[in-house]
Amino acid sequence: MRRDAGFSMAALVIFLTAASILLTISVPSYVMEAKREQEKELIFRGEEYTRAIQKYQRTLNLLPTSVEDLLSSNGTRFLRKAYADPVSGEPWRVIILNADGTLTGSNISNDGKCSDDNIRTEYSTTATE
Repeated sequence: MRRDAGFSMAALVIFLTAASILLTISVPSYVMEAKREQEKELIFRGEEYTRAIQKYQRTLNLLPTSVEDLLSSNGTRFLRKAYADPVSGEPWRVIILNADGTLTGSNISNDGKCSDDNIRTEYSTTATE
């Protein structure tokens, strides 16, 4: 009988154990890097909208009422395309601060909880005072 008959099986078990440990270490790092890339893209797209709104306001002396206004208004394009939110994949929403201090278009309530039913929320003035 051969003495090294179980050596191949032991080597395979050790190799698979080492490979699984390395994967366990590297996967969270990869997931975190993917989230960072999404956040970078979110910031880039937000800055594109900011620049487009500022240019629209400087050119026409008023604020846009929709994303379509930024795409083409009086033959001028202020935004190359209507970007979607890279985190949720949904289109951006316009959030308006009303004269009475309420927000229209926001899904965040005063208690910080997100709700699709909560379209109109009170604007917290205590944070700015």
